[in-house]
Amino acid sequence: MKDPRDELEERHLKRFSDYDQTVDVVSCWQSFTEFALRGATFYRFGRFRTDDEKDLTPDFAIAQDAHLGKKAGMGSLVCDVKKIPDPFADEAEGSSGSSAEIFSKTVESISKYGRTLRYVSDLGPPKVQFVDHDVVLMVPSEAVDSVYNHLRHNLNKKTFDVGRPLVLVEYVYSQSDRLERYVFRWKQGESNSTFSNDVLRKQMVQKAQPVRIFPAHFIPYKIRHVVCNDDPPEIYLLVFLWIEVFIKFLKEDDFEVWKLSPTNRIIEIQLTPAEIIEKLREDYSAPLTSEQIRMALDTLCQLKKARRREGSKDAYVINFSNLAGRAFEDEADQVGLPKRTEFREYGRLFARLLARKELKEKKASAPTWRKRGRKRGQPPRDTHTLRLPFP
Repeated sequence: MKDPRDELEERHLKRFSDYDQTVDVVSCWQSFTEFALRGATFYRFGRFRTDDEKDLTPDFAIAQDAHLGKKAGMGSLVCDVKKIPDPFADEAEGSSGSSAEIFSKTVESISKYGRTLRYVSDLGPPKVQFVDHDVVLMVPSEAVDSVYNHLRHNLNKKTFDVGRPLVLVEYVYSQSDRLERYVFRWKQGESNSTFSNDVLRKQMVQKAQPVRIFPAHFIPYKIRHVVCNDDPPEIYLLVFLWIEVFIKFLKEDDFEVWKLSPTNRIIEIQLTPAEIIEKLREDYSAPLTSEQIRMALDTLCQLKKARRREGSKDAYVINFSNLAGRAFEDEADQVGLPKRTEFREYGRLFARLLARKELKEKKASAPTWRKRGRKRGQPPRDTHTLRLPFP
């Protein structure tokens, strides 16, 4: 039986890792689009509206020649990145197959993008219609065979089609060689649709060559844009604020101390949610709200890593320190890798802190005899007392 704190920690860490990997993948394709796809516009944030006025938020989209008119050209695509659950997870436990149902719904949800979509958000990219686009489903390599077999069994046509061509792509973070990188492959199989995009079709289908994206390529996009087209879980926002934003409020002397010595020395930083939002507007391109920032700061207060400033309703004091006690810049020669390592290390640290907090809250709210309405020393109702035959 697992320790309750370990289970809570694993749950928070999974939320962080799943979201963090999705942000990585989106950042990979943003960098690839800008360096390899001529005439393409990358859509990272915003809403796409269907003809029946439903709003959808794919993880990203790529429009060919969006600047030439109101319609995205051939070779455009709309993509979702899915963390696919194991369809056989319940078999060992003898359950009724809920994992298989979740798996099916997760895979089949991609079909909602197989229709005409209008980009309707005021976030910069041209407001064009996606009419002749491919629908791309990206899944981890360990799940791609199960997804391929499910699609082949449930889609009637020989090539995958959900109203638009459906292209299945697998990805993996590879550490097999000296240089770490993400590797994206078109799933080999006669049922898989090919890309309409000339560059992607020639490289990934005809030549069977993967797309490789290194941390040096995607980390700058990840740091700049922070999140993907879904709201971040609390733990991810805490990590980002701690290692990216708070440090920019340090005075020069404090920054040198923090950077050069891996110490747990606490440096107090006074700030407000409005100041953080202003910093995000200056240095980042992340559609985060004041409410999200305030909730993250309140959580830091619960974790004893911050407090409300006395006499102010809107100011916080951050007890900032190097929680990891490590200098990540010196750990690798590969550009971009230390930052990725730092993100993941702080993900583990905050998963541990959140698990401890939740466990304390559960213990504090656990019912006691007094809370159940019994007097102190009074036995439970179903306890049999010994009746002696003499006074």
